[in-house]
Amino acid sequence: MSTRQSIDQQTPVSQFTIWVGLLGAAGAWALHLVYSYSLVPAACTAGMGPLMYLGIPVFLLLAGGAGYLSWRVYEASQGPDGEPSDDELEAMKRLRFMALSGVVMSAFFFMVIIAQSVPIIVQDPCEAAGSIRI
Repeated sequence: MSTRQSIDQQTPVSQFTIWVGLLGAAGAWALHLVYSYSLVPAACTAGMGPLMYLGIPVFLLLAGGAGYLSWRVYEASQGPDGEPSDDELEAMKRLRFMALSGVVMSAFFFMVIIAQSVPIIVQDPCEAAGSIRI
């Protein structure tokens, strides 16, 4: 059995899961930024200003979900039973580093989304966008 197969049997996580956990919160932040800026003219013109508030919890849930996913990968990457080989040990260290980095990045981007949402909540975006013409 190859090293890769034995590691996959010990930690049932896919590469896709690891990368979503690592980069998912950054993607949620980028989508929140695009959503917030692109929606202002259309929502204010149509009289649907409260629609801008709906994106805040959605993108916070996406960022939090990426953090939770990373935490689950981190928990699943506990060392194998018995004495691991050097290759297995290096792969486990790499997996744990990526998972813990995903948790930290998710916490950071969760706070960034909150910070970006403060102006939307405090100041009426439609009032501030009064001079915007479509």
